Amino acid sequence: MKEELLVQLAKSILYEQALVKVDGEFVGAIASIPKNKNSQDLNYNEVFIRDNVPVMIYLLLEGRFEIVRHFLNTCLRLQALVS
Repeated sequence: MKEELLVQLAKSILYEQALVKVDGEFVGAIASIPKNKNSQDLNYNEVFIRDNVPVMIYLLLEGRFEIVRHFLNTCLRLQALVS
């Protein structure tokens, strides 16, 4: 049981570190948490729809519906800008 609580705590901390805000609200998670914060390698600091599908499922299971709603609304808004 002690190990399970430790895993739960680590999971929560990592998810909180990965969450990104857009327009003042959480919108999803970055692709990866880089080991070197000063590194601009690749696109780890960007939010991708494909990477956020499991994140959104996790957030729904955690009852964090507002983040999922904001993510979907942001995706729709950005898609409308491209059309």
